[in-house]
Amino acid sequence: FELLIYLFFKMATFIEGLIKKVVQVITIEGRVFLGTLISFDKNTNVILDNCVERIYVKNKPIKEEKIGYYFIKGDNVALISDGGELKKKEDISHIKADPIKEFIL
Repeated sequence: FELLIYLFFKMATFIEGLIKKVVQVITIEGRVFLGTLISFDKNTNVILDNCVERIYVKNKPIKEEKIGYYFIKGDNVALISDGGELKKKEDISHIKADPIKEFIL
């Protein structure tokens, strides 16, 4: 039990350090979002601003769909990472990648 408490605070400290930074959030359905982390809570609900969804379709270029302000429920969050390098204004239209498979919990 003490280990779980330790891991929770470690994770919260990491996410807190990403506030106002560009993050990448991958959901358990395999969806990929990039945006500026505005807020999060103890349930890992996150709010992103300037959010885009990167859409991966097998054998097709990656597409980006602009969303703007977006809320992701914590139950759907599989991964949160620093996305600063991913958000650079690079042309990704020539990159092809397979979709991420659903996470099974």
